[in-house]
Amino acid sequence: MEKLSGTVEGIIYRNDENGYSVFVLSGEKFQETVTGTFPVLREGDFVTLKGDFVEHEIYGEQFAAKEYEITQPETEVDIENYLASGIIKGIGPKTAKDIVDEFGTQALNIIEADPMQLLKVRGIGMAKIDVIKESYQEIRAAQNSVMFLQKFGISTKLARKIYTVYGDATQVFVSANPYALVRDIEGIGFLTADDIAEKLGFEKDCEARISEGIKYCLLEAGNGEGHTFLPFNVLITRAQELLKVDEKRVEESIFALSKTKTIIIEDDNIYHSLFYYAEVVVAQKLLQICSPKAENETSINADIEKYEKSKKILLAPNQKKAVIESINNAICIITGGPGTGKTTT
Repeated sequence: MEKLSGTVEGIIYRNDENGYSVFVLSGEKFQETVTGTFPVLREGDFVTLKGDFVEHEIYGEQFAAKEYEITQPETEVDIENYLASGIIKGIGPKTAKDIVDEFGTQALNIIEADPMQLLKVRGIGMAKIDVIKESYQEIRAAQNSVMFLQKFGISTKLARKIYTVYGDATQVFVSANPYALVRDIEGIGFLTADDIAEKLGFEKDCEARISEGIKYCLLEAGNGEGHTFLPFNVLITRAQELLKVDEKRVEESIFALSKTKTIIIEDDNIYHSLFYYAEVVVAQKLLQICSPKAENETSINADIEKYEKSKKILLAPNQKKAVIESINNAICIITGGPGTGKTTT
């Protein structure tokens, strides 16, 4: 693979859903069209790419990037181009040149670590320093956050969603408790969070991991198998198999979760609170509409006989019973194997 470093001069195309982009990359002695997937990309970014030159049948030579990193420009020319791009609010082409003339290759370090020195540059006052400082910090925070997430194999789309929720504190929140991602970010489940936690060095028996693992087992039982609860001993077994921790630690976490109503213990059955309250609401609704009404059975039988004659069919006793029950009750469940007459009934 070849390596290129330069400034994103113009974005030709970008798909914000998956990050696929086509843009012009400018360096000291080159200008290339680049294609690839980039979670965060904006005009003015200085990037280092690894990939290969390919020949497109319509657009000619392009650089197909397979790896990328948002880096800091190092030469005076690259730094001036970076600052002149407009990526940092308060700095245009003229101010960019003046900053580089004053500080040389240390210009970006000055902006990041000691922005008050910018007062040495003609035309920069306190108000502009505040604008420059805030803009630069926002850019660096977004770049650092997404590059941090990429290390864990987080997809472009999810990385953007995580940054949208946590903002500049992404690294802090994820490093402190990656299992919170399951709660906060749609599309991230326990297994993804657990993989991140392992790479961050979290212990396998930490409370956050065990409690999320228990909730994962209950959610999987519901979403994958149709169970609104699991018996206590079944949940213990499944959680142990998933988490590889002592039975006692699982039991302790179950009771801790029940105190916060995250899970519900009823008799010897354990519900995830989502399923428990869903079941309660369904039961309440059924009771509301379940009031029986008595129709004249003789009249119903007469109607059934008329229907049988018109369709030249004969209902079985259980089919007749099902018809009568469905008329006399707002709720009626009709069950039976294939070919037993449910549709006819």
